[in-house]
Amino acid sequence: MTKREVCKYLGKSKRTIEGYVVRGHLNVDHVPGPNGPVAIFDRAAVKKFRREWAERSSYPSLVRRGSIDPSAATVVVRRPPAKPLALPPVAPAYQPVTLDTYVPLGEAAKRSGLPKSYLLSQAREGAPWALNAAAEGKRPIWRFRVRPETVSL
Repeated sequence: MTKREVCKYLGKSKRTIEGYVVRGHLNVDHVPGPNGPVAIFDRAAVKKFRREWAERSSYPSLVRRGSIDPSAATVVVRRPPAKPLALPPVAPAYQPVTLDTYVPLGEAAKRSGLPKSYLLSQAREGAPWALNAAAEGKRPIWRFRVRPETVSL
């Protein structure tokens, strides 16, 4: 059988058949043809592969329409019952960024317990929690994002 015949017989693409060959599921011989080598497959081996693959598979993907008598075989696919959909909690439309969540260097060092030199070095390297509040080309004015303090009532 040629590769085209195998594709039609198994109902698979040329690329899939080549994958079966690479993985060792099918053996192929190459014989000279008018336009170069032609891939030839052993008919019995292809039939055996189709039969074994259909038995192994929970979905008989290699059994295509017209290849079996529909009255002789019935495929029943059982699926687990569907779970009811749980809606995610409703989030606010947006979270406004306020400058009160960004604090100056001294306060950020005090709240975090980290040295000022470490916070500045991380800010210069582009840490996502540091913000340069100065205008373009001006001396940097660093602000650091912190978690808002909780107030107990």
